Amino acid sequence: MSHAQPPPTSRDFDAYFAAVSGSRLLPALWQQAYGDDYPARLRTFSLTTWSLLREVRDRLAIDPGSRLLDLGCGEGGPGLWLASQADAELIGVDFSLVALRSAARRASAFLPAGRSRFVAGAFSAIGLADASIDAAVSFDAFIFCADKAAGFRELHRVLRPGAHFAFTLAEVIDPAQATGLRLADHRPLVAAAKLQILHYAETEGWREPQRRTYQLWLEHADDLRADLGEATAEALLDEARRVGAQLDSMRRMLLIGA
Repeated sequence: MSHAQPPPTSRDFDAYFAAVSGSRLLPALWQQAYGDDYPARLRTFSLTTWSLLREVRDRLAIDPGSRLLDLGCGEGGPGLWLASQADAELIGVDFSLVALRSAARRASAFLPAGRSRFVAGAFSAIGLADASIDAAVSFDAFIFCADKAAGFRELHRVLRPGAHFAFTLAEVIDPAQATGLRLADHRPLVAAAKLQILHYAETEGWREPQRRTYQLWLEHADDLRADLGEATAEALLDEARRVGAQLDSMRRMLLIGA
């Protein structure tokens, strides 16, 4: 855990989303690991579950007609679902153009035309106006923000006063194992960015289904190579071996702030 992994680039994620966007195998393995809590129709490729999405929806209580920001939106499913639940507008931001194009294609299944847009940007350079966002979410993506202090400052800049946000954050339990990408505690950075913490707790039951996901990837290694291509499959298999061996030293936190 003490050895820092270089952050993936936009090119890395373009290749990833190009490979997984048409995959049937990968969602099937997530479904097998997570059961009915896996939001299959949202095509999430992270630890996001129906249980978590409902909790975020209820805690944020997004007003109809408000503007929701999804940072690191990927193919857009969770943000689109939350915006549809609240009758809100969605702005999705990601640095993968392939993911953004996929999200834009899928938007009409959740929101009327003109109620969503997807723009290129990053946590530390969102590219939106000051105080222009009514609520924000980010699911399992902030780990890829290389400058997390700058990321929280940028979040503060785009949120209107009093606006709430919900982030899921990967942390290590032992501070000695922290790296530039995986911290032991995000709260000092949140406070330094002049954001208020309303809720900060480990998400329930995340570890075992994720462990099972990694086991399934390894068991279906050849099928993944055939389905996704050698490069993307090997990246997932490397994650399964490396991160799978570290799950007991990690925690996944839900941060609600304002």
